[in-house]
Amino acid sequence: MELRNTIRRITLLSAVNIAALCIGSAYSFPPKAKRAGSVAGVVFDVNDARVVGAAVTIKARNFSEQVKTGEAGEFQADLPVGEYYFTVAANGFCRFEGEHLRVRAKTTEIVNIHLEVAVYDSPDGCKCSSRPRKK
Repeated sequence: MELRNTIRRITLLSAVNIAALCIGSAYSFPPKAKRAGSVAGVVFDVNDARVVGAAVTIKARNFSEQVKTGEAGEFQADLPVGEYYFTVAANGFCRFEGEHLRVRAKTTEIVNIHLEVAVYDSPDGCKCSSRPRKK
């Protein structure tokens, strides 16, 4: 009888441990459905040269992700399905503010961006040639 009780205790403890591992795993790793789409593109200057090291910031309500462009000016970010806006910033260039971006499930939205060269003058500092400076 004592052996039977010992086996029951071991079985019960094993079941509790397995359940705890399963629950812990469910909370440790975000489900793939949350990161169902992506955005990718290339950042260029006005002469179509690729801009290396530009910071691409993608935002939505309660979400923000920043990626840097690579050696060929390329970037890519996996994102939850939703609607976003984005900005691109790089030294020597005017900040780019992107409009509405919609990420759909199992698709990659392509966004290619052309940055304007910043013009430095005093006393105003930096301005862009084709649009007024934001204050």
